[in-house]
Amino acid sequence: MGSRGLIVMAGVILGLSFGCTKTDNKAVARVGKDVVTVKMIKDQYLAISPTARPDLKTIDDKEAFAKDIVSKHILWLEARKLGLDRVPEIVQVGQQTVARRAWQALYEEQVRSQTKITDQDIQDLYAKQSTNYHVGWIFVRSRAVADGVEQRLKNGEDFAQVAAAHSIDGSRGQGGDLGFRGLGMMPAEIEDKVMAMSPGDISDVIPYDTYYVIIKLFETQKVEPQPLEQARTGLEAMLRSTRENARQRQLAADLKKAYDLTFNQAAVGMVVAKTKALYKSADVPLGTIPDFSDEERDRELAKWKGGVWKVGNYAEAIKSLRDYMRPGPDVDREIIESMVGDYVGGQLWNAEIKNKGYDTRPEAAQAGQRAMEEAVVTALHDQLVKDVTVDGSKLTAFYEKNKAELVTGPGVKIAVILTKDEADAKAAYDQIKAGATFEAVAKQRSADEATAAGGGVLPRALYKQDLEQFPDLEGVLDNLKVGGYSTPMPTPPGFGTEGYMLVKLNERLEPRQLPLEEVKDYLSGQVLQLEQDRAFGEWLKAKVDEYKVEIYPDGLNAIDFAQLKNQGA
Repeated sequence: MGSRGLIVMAGVILGLSFGCTKTDNKAVARVGKDVVTVKMIKDQYLAISPTARPDLKTIDDKEAFAKDIVSKHILWLEARKLGLDRVPEIVQVGQQTVARRAWQALYEEQVRSQTKITDQDIQDLYAKQSTNYHVGWIFVRSRAVADGVEQRLKNGEDFAQVAAAHSIDGSRGQGGDLGFRGLGMMPAEIEDKVMAMSPGDISDVIPYDTYYVIIKLFETQKVEPQPLEQARTGLEAMLRSTRENARQRQLAADLKKAYDLTFNQAAVGMVVAKTKALYKSADVPLGTIPDFSDEERDRELAKWKGGVWKVGNYAEAIKSLRDYMRPGPDVDREIIESMVGDYVGGQLWNAEIKNKGYDTRPEAAQAGQRAMEEAVVTALHDQLVKDVTVDGSKLTAFYEKNKAELVTGPGVKIAVILTKDEADAKAAYDQIKAGATFEAVAKQRSADEATAAGGGVLPRALYKQDLEQFPDLEGVLDNLKVGGYSTPMPTPPGFGTEGYMLVKLNERLEPRQLPLEEVKDYLSGQVLQLEQDRAFGEWLKAKVDEYKVEIYPDGLNAIDFAQLKNQGA
């Protein structure tokens, strides 16, 4: 089996089990001096997602399951001999899994379980679904910047241009345009404003956590909502998402108070001053980061109960941000404190996880151990097969054995003209009907640069498996003669840029045998995998003999896998 197919279950930790029944301690297998018990087999079975747990009805099925676990344990023992369980990258896998499970437990208890959605909530939201709102926003970190933006808009400056200059949201590239939104998709404090606005209105400054937003309502659109029962699941998901987000934001604010987050105003002022100094020159690119001396980097920028955040931490953290999200020429203290507060927020969540013991819960520790074992076993497997190679004779033999399956289906070669809208497509169609060649019109009108450059011709043939993804296109091609072209049709989703298209059938291709040279790279991967599986299988068989592995059917029959299958679902 391959390195990914090998790790189908969590590893086994063979040790003492406390609080077990007599049956739980019954032996299922022996691996050298180690004993695999009923409880260990049950634990490994329950570690699999309920939907993926296999049906283990016959003794053969149960023995295969036990042998798989035994194989993992042999790999674990051999990996430990090589010290793979102490490799930093592998240890980190376990630590990251513990942290992830701990966060999930905190989120479940303090956020998700505390978020209640009633039937009345769903009905209230449904009542608002007859209107969609086309909105835009300008999203900033500082009240002073927000006030400046608001004044520019009041002076008549274009919303899109101001958004492109000041917003730190990704929508700045679209002039702040967020498109149409239904109610339930935006934070409550923003939706309340939007509902009270008329098309063309621009809001005043709206505080939002440690940010500020200014909203523009472009237009509204009446829609016919689905029947309530069809829409219920989606509406409940929207409500839950927005309310969980709001609760998490409130908890984050509460943590800053609970851990007494404070800022060193002198250090904050220094960062602001150095950033402003950069932009005194007009040719400094947006997002340039100041150079801080070692002494400056070591200055404390923020502190809280149990930790500090230094200027050096800040300088490194903002490197990962896009240029427009970094402090620019309008930087002020509030911007720096907002950014540092966001970064420190992650540290405070980690502190809360540790202080509340989420990271020491048994389920987190077990998940971390299983993840590390899987990483160790995978590393050992990869080490065992890393020198396996495939020579030409094995590749040729595999090709000859599977030659009958290496045949293409029927295919087509086509050319297309992709346009942004139906009017452009009709204009292109009219040109071709008037005598222009399809290729010339494609070069002139196709909105897709690649196809336009090639006169509309697609670089490769399309076969049955390709066309099955685009049934409308397949239907059109089935009714075209070679050399014929279609009337304008909507571009199938996923085929190209949204819009309309014309398609010309250049050639029909009959099924053909694929030569070895054409499939060599594809087959090489398959043959290498088979050779690695063979080498690994031989190694494992020798280890099974070396450890004198024994499987005990009586122990396996003491496990009611049918009862366990849906446990925890």
